[in-house]
Parts: sequence; C-alpha cells; structure tokens
Amino acid sequence: MSPASSPSPLQPIDAADASLDQWGGKALNLNRLMRAGFPVPPGFILTTAAYHAFVTANHLQPAIAAALAELSADDPAALQQASDGIRTAFAAGSLPSTLATAVISAYADMGRPPVAVRSSATAEDLPDFSF
Repeated sequence: MSPASSPSPLQPIDAADASLDQWGGKALNLNRLMRAGFPVPPGFILTTAAYHAFVTANHLQPAIAAALAELSADDPAALQQASDGIRTAFAAGSLPSTLATAVISAYADMGRPPVAVRSSATAEDLPDFSF
C-alpha cells in the first residue's frame, strides 16, 4: 500500500469511511449513532494504524512473535507468561512523536474537555460474536 493510501492512525468520530477492521466495534457503533443524529459526544479514534505505528516504532513484532512461539492454548501458566512478556514490552515502548502530536492536536481541537477513553478492539463486539 502506498503512503498516500495508508489508513490514518487518527480519525474524527464522525468520519464517513469508518470500518470495523480499522476502528473496532464500539467505535464503529458510536460513529453510526453520531451519523444517524443521536447525541454522541465529540471525539476521535485511534485506528489500528496507530497500533501498527506503535509496534513498528518500538520494534515489538519480534518480542510478540517470540512470546507466542510454540505456545500451547492448553497451558494457562505459559499463556500468562506470554501475556506478561508482551505487556512488559508494550509498557517499555514510547508513542511515536507524530502520533503523540496528532492526539494532542485532536484533543486541543475539542477544547480539552474531560473525556472518556474506551478500548475498541477489532475482534470484540463483532456482528456475530462479542466479548
């Protein structure tokens, strides 16, 4: 994919091109409600492109792959260890400056009100499956 057609890491909550694979179920539903005229507070979405930018900038893919290598779903202790290792790697990372600047700017554009931050993983709240 060329840079000009790469998905944006941050989009306004009322964007016309919202998609489940880039936004997750909660965010997409808020978008649909807002576009239908329901009272949804203003906001913005960090898309899966933001996640990929964070992973790439912090070189986390090798740590993720190593934690998941030869992992058995039948071994809860190993699953916990893998989860802990991935969480530690993410916590040690830092937000790419371009992404941090975009978030700060989008928040400032909203007038810096109190906000709620919600996760909206792309694999949750699916049309036929929910966590």
